[in-house]
Amino acid sequence: MFLLDTIDNLPRCPISDALMQVFLWTLKETGARDVPSLYQLCQTQEKLRQTCGVPSIRCQSELGNIFYMNDDWSNPQTQPHIHVYPEVPKDGIREV
Repeated sequence: MFLLDTIDNLPRCPISDALMQVFLWTLKETGARDVPSLYQLCQTQEKLRQTCGVPSIRCQSELGNIFYMNDDWSNPQTQPHIHVYPEVPKDGIREV
């Protein structure tokens, strides 16, 4: 289930439902155990998004452009990994 979810959520390589069904069929044909149906996979992904996902906040700019933001600052698992730019080294800046 983990690998199927990972393949389905690759950021630059979206997988269609038809291709995911081919993956699931291939797994069943090669003898893999406990292969979920596409419906079961989608249900599990939705449960994971609801319990673990970071909600996207809809915003609109002054020019009317619509964009979405994630509030990762509130997540204690991701907050330590957020880098705020510009970064100033601990020993200071020596040249500009």
